[in-house]
Amino acid sequence: MRFAALLSLALLLAPAARAGDAFEGRYDWGTGDAPDPVWTLQDTGNGLRMRRHDGHELPVRELDAAARAGLWDHLDWPAGTAPAVRCVGWADEPGPFSRPLPGGVTAVICRVPADVRARIDWIRDYTSDWIYYDTGLGVAALRRID
Repeated sequence: MRFAALLSLALLLAPAARAGDAFEGRYDWGTGDAPDPVWTLQDTGNGLRMRRHDGHELPVRELDAAARAGLWDHLDWPAGTAPAVRCVGWADEPGPFSRPLPGGVTAVICRVPADVRARIDWIRDYTSDWIYYDTGLGVAALRRID
């Protein structure tokens, strides 16, 4: 009985740990040689949090398969590429530059492997696996600093 309870707890916490392991770190636009962090994603023990360069913090959640598929449809990218990526997002206050996206988030950071990027015209030439998207800025390549 005790083993079953611990196993159930581990299975419930695994997706949160997986998101933290994959996305925790600092990100910038990658436009200069020196790192210039715009977002820091940190595992707090209770899930990921995003801290912007201005100190603003929000909880982060991993997008499930349906939300990723909806995001890809919104971006008009090949549906067959969505299952191979992982995305996390956060819900900032909606405004002219932060309209809600599938999954109830307003901004996302996605890891898009090179073989998947090669099948998406818009990001085919990106050299980084990391992208950012919101409705105001659009799609942009990111650099993961650490």
